[in-house]
Amino acid sequence: MIVLYTDSECTEELTDNSIQTIHNGFLGEADFFTIYLKNDNNAESFSNVKVEIEIAPELIGWSSKVFLGNEGLSEEEWSEAEEDVIIDSISDTNTVYSIQCRIYCPAGENSRVIKGDKVFIKVTGVQND
Repeated sequence: MIVLYTDSECTEELTDNSIQTIHNGFLGEADFFTIYLKNDNNAESFSNVKVEIEIAPELIGWSSKVFLGNEGLSEEEWSEAEEDVIIDSISDTNTVYSIQCRIYCPAGENSRVIKGDKVFIKVTGVQND
């Protein structure tokens, strides 16, 4: 089973794949965080695993980007990042995939905390036999 974690040691599972993000909506800004993806079952393997951030339609102008890797990105690198990442194959339980995430809130919004019912991580893929 593919599981998302909030820590690189994979001890804190990301409950319901929901995230909490805080933004200064007056000025508009991005919130950055890292999640970790891991296969927790040696008997299972997966292919074409897609990770993306889902944003509720009522959050007009909000956007997200994700990047597979553990290095910090510059603003220029974030501008070239995609809205999803694809991992071709996940078969072992030892590999931990670090995924950098960026959620942007446009200016003119109320400053607030956004929780998982509005923003969450979506993971899809094919479970191999």
